[in-house]
Amino acid sequence: MKRLIALLTTVVVTAVSSAFSSPDATAEEPHHDNVLITYFSRAGENYSVGVVERGNTDLLAEIVAEETGGELFRIETVREYPSAYDEILTVATEERTNKERPELKTSIENFGSYDVIFVGYPIWWGDMPMAMYSFLESYDWNGKTIIPFNTHEGSGQANTVTTIKGICEGAEVMSGFSVRGSVAQNEGESARTIVQNWLDNNNFNKIAEKKEVHYTMQDIRNLQDFLLGRHTEEDLSGKPYDLTGDERWDVFDLCLMKKAYINDTQTIDTTSSATITTDQSAVLETYERFEQAMIDKDIDTLNDLVTADKTFTHMSGKVQTKEEFFGEIADGTLNYYSYKLNSPVVTVDGDTALLTGSTTLEAKVCGASGTWTLKTNLHFIKQDGKWLLTDK
Repeated sequence: MKRLIALLTTVVVTAVSSAFSSPDATAEEPHHDNVLITYFSRAGENYSVGVVERGNTDLLAEIVAEETGGELFRIETVREYPSAYDEILTVATEERTNKERPELKTSIENFGSYDVIFVGYPIWWGDMPMAMYSFLESYDWNGKTIIPFNTHEGSGQANTVTTIKGICEGAEVMSGFSVRGSVAQNEGESARTIVQNWLDNNNFNKIAEKKEVHYTMQDIRNLQDFLLGRHTEEDLSGKPYDLTGDERWDVFDLCLMKKAYINDTQTIDTTSSATITTDQSAVLETYERFEQAMIDKDIDTLNDLVTADKTFTHMSGKVQTKEEFFGEIADGTLNYYSYKLNSPVVTVDGDTALLTGSTTLEAKVCGASGTWTLKTNLHFIKQDGKWLLTDK
C-alpha cells in the first residue's frame, strides 16, 4: 500500500518504486492452513489463446496455491457456460445487463478458519463475471484479508478491486495483481515470477502468519505519540504496531490500526489525542487507487481521480495536460511497474490536503528503464465528498 506514480517533480505527482526480485528456491514448500485461494475460471474457447482444456485463471490459481501453500477452492455455477467464445460473450453480456446472480453449486464449509483469502477471476466485458458477485455476497468478510488476482487481455484489473472493497465490508482488500491470460496459459514461468514478486514485495509470509490483534484507543494514542516524537504513556517494547510488515512504524500502520479499531468497535472516541482522521485515510486511499491505475493503465480510473484541470510536470520541466499524460500511459510511452512511498505525511486543511514524503519508482519512460527516488509533494482537493489529485 505504499506506492506512487509518475516520473514527476515536486510540483505535481511523483512516481516511484523499488525493483522486485524473485526469492531463492527452498527445499521446504510453504504451507499456511489459514490461506484460501478461491477462483472462477472457464475452459473452452478463450480470447487470444484459442480452445483450452484449463482456463487461464485456473492455471494462475494453481501457481498461487503452490507459492503460498494455501488451499484451492473452485467457484462453480449450477449453469454450465457454453464453450464457444461468441456464445459466452452473449451470455456474459446478458448476465451483466440484468445484474444476475448465477446460482453456485459449491460453497466453503469452514470459511471462518481462513484469515487470508485470494479471490481470482477473469475479466469479462470490463468486470468480474457475475458469478463472482454471487460468491462475494454469500459470506461475511469482516476481519478477512482479501487479495484479488485476475487474468485479462489488456484491461488490467478493470476497477474490480474497488468493486470488491464495496461488497466485502470490514475486510482489508489489498491491491492484488493481474496477469494476461495468454501469459498464464502459455508462459507459466513468467506468470509464476509475477506472483512471486507480488508475494515478496508485500511480505506475504507476515500477512499469512499474523495473529488476530484487537487494538484499543490507547494503542492509537501510543503510535500517534511515537510518530510525533512525544513521550508515550506505555512502554512500546514488543507492541504489534508493524501492521504493514515492513519492519518499521509509520503513518500507514496508524491508518490500518485505526481501521481495525473502527471495525471492532464501530465507533471513534472523538476526544482522543489520535489525529489520523477519516479524511487523511481517504487521501491515502485516493493515492493508492491512482498508483494502481497507472500500473494497470486503467485510464477511466485515472480520470476519475483527478480534477479536470490537473497537469503533470516531468523532471525535464515538460508540462502535460492530463489527456496528454494519460495518453502516453495508454500507448506505452510511459510504463510503471513498481513503487514505494517513503515516510509519508498527510496534512488536511479543510477541503484541501497535502501528501509529502519521497517516492522510489521503477519505470520505463520513452524506452529508457530505470529506478528513481524523488521528493513527493501531492496536492488533493475534496469535491462532492471525494478526494481528488489537483494542482497546488
